[in-house]
Amino acid sequence: MIPCRQDLAPVGRSTNGKIRAEGDLHTQAQSEQAPTSILPRIRRQNADERRTLLHAARDKILASAEDLGVEVCIFGSVAENRVDNRSDLDVLILGDLELKRRIEVILAFERIGRDQGVPVDIVVQSEMPADFLEAVSDNLKRT
Repeated sequence: MIPCRQDLAPVGRSTNGKIRAEGDLHTQAQSEQAPTSILPRIRRQNADERRTLLHAARDKILASAEDLGVEVCIFGSVAENRVDNRSDLDVLILGDLELKRRIEVILAFERIGRDQGVPVDIVVQSEMPADFLEAVSDNLKRT
């Protein structure tokens, strides 16, 4: 069985305690008028906001998985606590689900990601090659 880590670092907030819309910061970063010295700060704020959204989505997906009676693992940048402004939420559904059940679970998780405004990458254990599962397992053991 692949070990799962669900006790990740607490969700953080931006330095001023407020969460700004990602589009506003993205617009500033893309603007020709934005001074280059402000871009690293904008990228860091975007990463902080993304982390907050990803952790909220992670928590909702873990709760939904429990409600749906399926086991999942979170892996990738969220599990490793190395989120940046381009990160997504990687979810591994454990076991072999029937097609109808698999679709139901995937749609529920995708809906959560959409509601939280973050991309969710969902993979099913039974559909993945052994070398991928081994790489994910090694990844999770290090977290």
